[in-house]
Amino acid sequence: MVTLALLFGFVIGFPLATYKFLKSKRGDLSTYQRRFGSLFLNLDVDNNPKAWLFTPLFLLRRFLFAFSLNFLGTPSTQPQIYGQIAMSFGLIYYLITVKPFTEKVLN
Repeated sequence: MVTLALLFGFVIGFPLATYKFLKSKRGDLSTYQRRFGSLFLNLDVDNNPKAWLFTPLFLLRRFLFAFSLNFLGTPSTQPQIYGQIAMSFGLIYYLITVKPFTEKVLN
């Protein structure tokens, strides 16, 4: 039970920590963009303040997918499928409304 609580905390906590890190380093991008370039890759972080949410939402979607595969089990695949469809539609809605990338082709 403790392991489950730790994993659930990691699944929720890591994307939130990534968001807080990205938001706190917004003004000093030159130093951190060299070190953590993949967190900022192709994001329009200078002109679009909601672009910071893309990486945490993407990580949350991936972690919830892995969590559902491990802990919901194989007999109940319907909740996994419906949950992934809902999360995918949510991320697509975010991409359509916010347009977080620098190039129009990626948006």
